Amino acid sequence: MSERRKSLSQRFKEQLLGDTFQRIYHVFCRMVWLSTFVVQFAILDVYLVLYKNIYWCLWIIPDLLVLGTFLAAAVRSFIHLKQRSAPVKTLMGELPLSYIAWLLYSAILSAKFCIIYVLPNSIASQLDEKNFFGPNMLQTGLSLVSIILYFFILTVQDTRAHTEQNNYIQSISGSAYVDLLDAVSFGSVLLKDKDVVMGYHLDWITLAIVTFNFIFPTECLFVLSKTYFGKFPLSRKSQLIHKVVHYVVVNFPMFLVRMLVWHLHDQNISVFLVKNILALTLAVKDIHDFTIQVTKVITDSPDGLTEETKVGAAEMELKGNLSEMQILSESGTRA
Repeated sequence: MSERRKSLSQRFKEQLLGDTFQRIYHVFCRMVWLSTFVVQFAILDVYLVLYKNIYWCLWIIPDLLVLGTFLAAAVRSFIHLKQRSAPVKTLMGELPLSYIAWLLYSAILSAKFCIIYVLPNSIASQLDEKNFFGPNMLQTGLSLVSIILYFFILTVQDTRAHTEQNNYIQSISGSAYVDLLDAVSFGSVLLKDKDVVMGYHLDWITLAIVTFNFIFPTECLFVLSKTYFGKFPLSRKSQLIHKVVHYVVVNFPMFLVRMLVWHLHDQNISVFLVKNILALTLAVKDIHDFTIQVTKVITDSPDGLTEETKVGAAEMELKGNLSEMQILSESGTRA
């Protein structure tokens, strides 16, 4: 009896420790997410005030609006995950404030990016690397968007690793973090190759591509919300279409502009060009894998061999046994 009580007490302590750590983990993720957002928008506001005038500090008004929306999303998701109630299908999906908040945030971020980078007399083209608030700090501030998205997604779900639900979430949003870094790097085309970009009217195309990539994670969050973060996942065909469209829509335009600028202007090309090529290749690979799975051209057996190979190996083994029996029979007859 005492051992049973001790076992129950141990389980209670482990459960309490797990709940406490889970609570600390969710608070930590939300603190990193919100603090990173504040730092990013503060950096961008400094550039607007320094290189424009003091009136540009009014950007703090939309900043506070986004912060308020993020805070509401953080509190709502924390309460939702703590309750762990059974999912109830609704028109807006699960935690709809997640994709609404990102849409608002990405719209304000895109507006600031366009103001800072718009040619010909952009703020970014006036920056000096010797200054603290130079081009490097600007790139760093914009790159924080990837960290913000990563921790944002962590706050709206807490699935265990290596589960089907977690794999589904990663398949929908997995490449978005790298795509955002690629978009920030792609924006540097407006500085390094300004003459070529303006000469061939690629400046507005570049701005459109970057801002589209900032806003595009809204679609990923919307899909996750409508599928209740993997509880009611899309069909395999729909997942394939989503991944292929994501690969092509995000990477193909940047690939074309980079190749065009490289062809017209002898400049060092970004390593993200290889990432664009790799993403397009992965799209073809996903289509190939899905086709094989649907048509059952290759059927895997438990031991890792295809059925056709397995049958062929069995026939060869049978022929070998018959040959051995024939040789032994002939030997016995001669004896």
